Parts: sequence; structure tokens; C-alpha cells
Amino acid sequence: IGTLAGFLLAVDGQAIVLSRVTLLDGIVTFFVVLGAGALLLDRRWAQRRLDAWVARRREAGRELLWGPVLVWRPWLLATGIALGLASATKWSGLYFLAFFALYSVLVEMMMRRRAGIAFWSSSAFLQQAPVTFLLTVPVAAVTYLASWTGWFLSRAGWDRDWIGSGGQRWTGVLAWVPDSFQNWWHYQSEIYGFNIGLHTPHSYQANPLLWLVMQRPTSMYYVGTDAGQDGCASTRCGEAITGIANPFVWYAAVIATVALLVLFVLRRRWEYGFVLIGVAGGYLPWLLYTDRTVFQFYTVAFEPFMVMALAAAIGLV
Repeated sequence: IGTLAGFLLAVDGQAIVLSRVTLLDGIVTFFVVLGAGALLLDRRWAQRRLDAWVARRREAGRELLWGPVLVWRPWLLATGIALGLASATKWSGLYFLAFFALYSVLVEMMMRRRAGIAFWSSSAFLQQAPVTFLLTVPVAAVTYLASWTGWFLSRAGWDRDWIGSGGQRWTGVLAWVPDSFQNWWHYQSEIYGFNIGLHTPHSYQANPLLWLVMQRPTSMYYVGTDAGQDGCASTRCGEAITGIANPFVWYAAVIATVALLVLFVLRRRWEYGFVLIGVAGGYLPWLLYTDRTVFQFYTVAFEPFMVMALAAAIGLV
């Protein structure tokens, strides 16, 4: 089934185009899938250690009123780094970080409940949840900051000398913050302001409400030539690159995702929930920006999870 999911993505037109043009979304997709894979490995790692702890407690005849706090989680650390790199590539990676971080906390609580430990035990919520948070969100933040190393070491980067050029230095309790960091923070605020305020009409913009029906694929490139020019043997020739998904894969994946949601409600399989979290993290936040200038090719970031849903549905059939 995993191989089938990989094949479905390999023959998808949008995935092929985004792997060959200089847009960030394909790179975001890579780091998101990398982080998702690390999160799955962490789940298996944590489950094995929890099972071993429970077995030892039961052999000793002890009650399971609390569970162990798993501090060293190498694969969860890898998840934070990967999703930090996704966020450093493009801020839409932050959505996946938020959704997967919440998912990891909830999964931890469910694993302890299945092991016979109280669902709302202090070890699950008050002790383990903060550790899980610290191994994902702050690690991702440090990774994001580290990605700006070149900017900090340079003198010619955008806004690198914002204060020296007339920008207002922080005062009060934040006056001690180095100018370089204040310049960097101003740059981040400019990025935020640009992204939130981007409402310039574009002939290929696509409303997120219509992404699932693929209403407006993005034209990446077009050149038209007349007969006799550059080998054109017809009256008129054209070269085009369009980021359009394979319709047989895309529409089937949309249906499979809805089916997987229904099955998750009925069967409560964690695998279904994991795939759905990936789709939700890449799609739902964009519904808050229906009036912003956005494009269909943004969907490539959560398309891997949609083809996972399709592969899972085929596997069930």
C-alpha cells in the first residue's frame, strides 16, 4: 500500500511539475513528508517503551495510576527539525507543525489509555505533553532561526541594517536585544504583512474553497510559435507547462479522503487519523484566507496524504 501511494504521486502531473520548477511548495512537501515519517517512527518507538514499562509494572503487581515520562524521543526531535525546515522554506509549514504537534500529544494520551493508564493522568497530560511540546515546537523554532544564519552573517541582506537606516530601536524592557535580532524581527513582520495583505488580482489565482475540484490549475509557462519557427510544422505551435494534477488520481483521492474520514469516525483507526491530520494541516488553514491571492499548486503540500488515503481505500477494497 505504501508503494502504491508512492506510485500514485509519481504519476501525478502537479507533483511532477512542482518537482521541476523553482517554486518553494515542492520543497515544503519534501520536509513535511519527512517530518510525518519521523512522527510515525516516534509513535512506534514510544509504544514499544510504554509496553515494556507496563509489562514490568504488571509483573511486579503494581498499579498503573501513572505512566513514564519519555524524555529522550529521537524521532520526535527529528520531526521538529524537519517541520522547522518546512517552515523555514515557506511559512505554510507552520500549519503542519501545529497540527502534527497536537496530534502527537493526543496520540500519547490514547496510547496510555489503551495500556490501562488513566486517560487524564498527570503523566499523560501534565508531564508528557510539555516534553512532547518542547521536542517539537521550540526545536522547530531553533531550526527556523538557524536557517537565517547566512542573513545574520552578511551585511547586505534585506533589512540587515534597518535600524542603521532610520528604523526605530526597541525601548524599555527589550532595549537590550541586539540590533541584528531587532532587524531580523522587523523583516519577519514585513513578511507577515505582505502575506496577510496580498490581495492583488491574478489571472490564475484559485479560491481554496474550490481547490478540491481543481477549478483553476496554474499555468507555469507558455510560448507560442508560428509555422517554420523553431521546428514548428503546423500553422501554430505552443509549449506549455501547467501544474495540473492527474484527474484520475486527484478526484479519486478526494473521494477516498472523505471515505477515510467516515471510516475514522466509525472505526477509530489511528492510521486513518494520521492521514487525515496531514490533509487537514495543509488544507484547512487556507480556508481562513479565501480572499487572499493563492494558487492551486499550494495543494501539492498535502497531496501526498491524499494519495495515502487513496492507497488505503484501494487496500481496503
